[in-house]
Amino acid sequence: MTQAEFRETPSVWRILPAEPALEDRLIQELKIGPLLAKLLVARGFSSPESATQFLNPSLDDLRDPYLLPDMGKAVKALMAAKEANEKIFIHGDYDVDGVTSTALLHRFLRKCGWQVESHTPHRTKEGYGIHPSAVPRAKETGARVFLTCDCGIAALSQIDQVNQAGMIAVVTDHHQPKSLLPNAAANVNPHRSDSQYPFPEICGVMVAFKLCLALADELKIDRKNVIRAYLDLVALGTIADMMPLVDENRAVVKFGLPSIQASKKVGIKALLSVAELTGKALNAGQVSFQMAPRLNAVGRLGDSAVALQLLLSEDEDESAKLALDLNTENLKRREHQDEALEQAKEMVLSQGLLEKHSITLAHDKWHVGVVGNIASKVVETFHRPTFIFSILEDGTVKGSGRSIKGLALHEVLDLNASLLLGGGGHEMAAGASLLRENFLQFSQKFDDFARSVLDPSDLVRRLEIDAKVEAADMRDSTWAELTKLEPTGMGNRQPLFALMETRLVQVRALGKSGKHAALDVEKGGAKFTFKAWHKLPELQELVPGTMMDIAFQPGLNEFNGRTSWEYTLKAYRLAEGI
Repeated sequence: MTQAEFRETPSVWRILPAEPALEDRLIQELKIGPLLAKLLVARGFSSPESATQFLNPSLDDLRDPYLLPDMGKAVKALMAAKEANEKIFIHGDYDVDGVTSTALLHRFLRKCGWQVESHTPHRTKEGYGIHPSAVPRAKETGARVFLTCDCGIAALSQIDQVNQAGMIAVVTDHHQPKSLLPNAAANVNPHRSDSQYPFPEICGVMVAFKLCLALADELKIDRKNVIRAYLDLVALGTIADMMPLVDENRAVVKFGLPSIQASKKVGIKALLSVAELTGKALNAGQVSFQMAPRLNAVGRLGDSAVALQLLLSEDEDESAKLALDLNTENLKRREHQDEALEQAKEMVLSQGLLEKHSITLAHDKWHVGVVGNIASKVVETFHRPTFIFSILEDGTVKGSGRSIKGLALHEVLDLNASLLLGGGGHEMAAGASLLRENFLQFSQKFDDFARSVLDPSDLVRRLEIDAKVEAADMRDSTWAELTKLEPTGMGNRQPLFALMETRLVQVRALGKSGKHAALDVEKGGAKFTFKAWHKLPELQELVPGTMMDIAFQPGLNEFNGRTSWEYTLKAYRLAEGI
C-alpha cells in the first residue's frame, strides 16, 4: 500500500445512542431543543441540574487554591522572600503552557513588590525541564527562591542542586509525579497521591494562577482583580495544553476568550494581529490553531525566551516586531513539519508498521521541536500509539509520544526507565530521550506493552457521530442554539453530525492550491455545500449522482465583518445506512 492509496476516512462510524427519557426531561425543564438535549446527555449532563451548571459556568466556581498540596508552604516561602526583599528566580518550560505560566508569575510577583528574574529553556540546548546549568544561573542573579512552573516535579537531582546552592526550591507543576517527590520546600501538584484537589486535570498555568490567588489572599488583594488581570494568560495556556474543557477549565476558557480579545497586554494584542484575529469573536479552535502555534514555534525551533519576551513586553513597537518574528518562525516550522510528516507516513507504510500495535520512528533530519506535532498527526492518520524521535549528533535520540484511548504513555516510560536518559508526561502525551543503541529495544518493548493493553479492535479508526440530522434541521436556528456548548475542545468536542443518503451534485476546487474542495450535494430537494480541506484529489474521483453519507461540523465563518454558517466535511462514505 502506498501513501496515495491510503485513505484517511474512518473505517467505522458510530452514532451515539439516544436516551429518549433523559433527553425529554431536559427539553421540558430547560426549554431547549432536542438536538442540544441529546448532546448534553451524551456528554454526561443528563440531569437538569448538571446540564444547567455546564451551560452556565461561573468563575465563582473556581476551586480553592489551598486544596492543592503544599500550597500553604509555597505561600509561606514566597511571603518570607518578599519580607526579606529576596529575589525569586522563575523557571518555566518552552511550550505555551510553560511560557504563559512564567509570564503570569513574573507579572504578578513583580506587580506585588517581589524582585523577580525569569527563564524558559532553549529546547535544543537545554531540553525539557530544568537543565543543570539553570541552577548556577539562578544563583548568579542573587536569587533566594527557585520557583518552577509547568516543570520540576520529576527533577529530583536538580532540586537537590538548588538546595546545595543555598536556595529554597518551590515546585509548581501539573505533570505526573514519580513515586519520590523532589526535596523542595513545597511541591504544588494536583496529581500528587495525597492531593485533595477535586479536579486534577489542570495545566501548569492554572496551578501558577492558583498560587497567585493564594498569595493575593495574604496580601489582602481582591481575587477578582487577579482574575481580571491574568485570565487571558490562563485561558491561552489551558487551551494550548489541550486540557479538558470541563469543570473549572470550562469557566476559565469561556470567560478567558473575550479577555484575550480585550487584553491590554501589548504582546497579546500583537499576537492577535499577526494571526489576523483582531476584533473577532474568539473560539478555542482559533486560539489552539492560530495563536498557540505562533507562540510555540520559536520554542520548537529555537529559543522560547522570545515568546516570553513578547508576553512580558510593555512596548508596542517591540511587541509588533517580536510577533512578526514568531510568525516567521511558525512558517518555517510548518514547512519543515509538513515535509517530515510526509516522510513519516511513507515510513509507516513501507516498513509495514500497520501490522504492529504501535508506531516508533526516528530520523536524523527531523527537528526535535516538531516531533510532537508529527506524532499527533501520525496517530490521527493511523490510529496507533506513536513515538517520533529525532536522531541527534551526540548519539542520542529525543522524541515525543502521543497515544490513543487505552494506553497510558507515562506507564510505558515507567516500565522502560532503565532504557531512558530522561522522560515524562501524561497519559496521552509524553517525551523521552535515550541512547541510539537502545532505540530498537525501546521500540519492541513499546509494542509489547501496546499488545498487552490494546485489542485489535482498539486500533480500528472510529468516528463517533453525535447525531443524524435531516435536511429540515440544516438551518441557522439549529446551530445557533448549539453555541451554548461553547467553548468546545478537549473533553467537550465540537459536535459532529451525519447527513445520510445525499446525492452528489458536483465537486469544485476551493481556492487555488489544488488541495481543497467544495462539495455540492442535494437531499430532499434542498442543496448544501460542504468545505473539504485537503481532499480535492480523492473527491474528484467521485461521479455526480453518487449517493453519500456525510459527516460534518457546522461553524461560523466571519468575513469582512459578516458572519454566516458553513459546513466542514470531516468524513464521507458511500451511502449504506447505519
